[in-house]
Amino acid sequence: MGDRAMMNHASADEQPWIVTPVSAITVEQRTDVKAEAAPGQTTKINVGISNDVVVPSWDLLQVFTAPTGFVFTGGASYGYYFGAAPHPVGNLNTTLSDGGGTITVHDPLDLNTSPQKSGQVIYTFALRAKPDAVPGTHASGLARVATQTAPLTATVR
Repeated sequence: MGDRAMMNHASADEQPWIVTPVSAITVEQRTDVKAEAAPGQTTKINVGISNDVVVPSWDLLQVFTAPTGFVFTGGASYGYYFGAAPHPVGNLNTTLSDGGGTITVHDPLDLNTSPQKSGQVIYTFALRAKPDAVPGTHASGLARVATQTAPLTATVR
């Protein structure tokens, strides 16, 4: 399997995932949309994933944990907004676990495989602030793609 390693991952179906130690993958929370909501209200959080080389439809571990006080609603989409037009967009195939605290993306990661899919892909996830969420900014969420991680932050008003 080369530089890929199998890793069991806790999801609803307990399916194994290939985890590739691709150090060039970059994962970040996008700051162009502020994740902020009052208790019981919804917001969105954007995660950017990029790589300087071709990532040809690899089945990589892609797990996202909501910040404290928030849960994922299941709404999830992707967009390749930085490549050539037309920009590929669509819905992500996901599974919620931990009462919505975790969302797992099942679609292969596909970067730099065409002029339209060059640069960064943006994942957009819908979040809901729990009714009893404590106001404040919570940086306890986590985005994990393969071996790379990034903190996820959201604010309860």
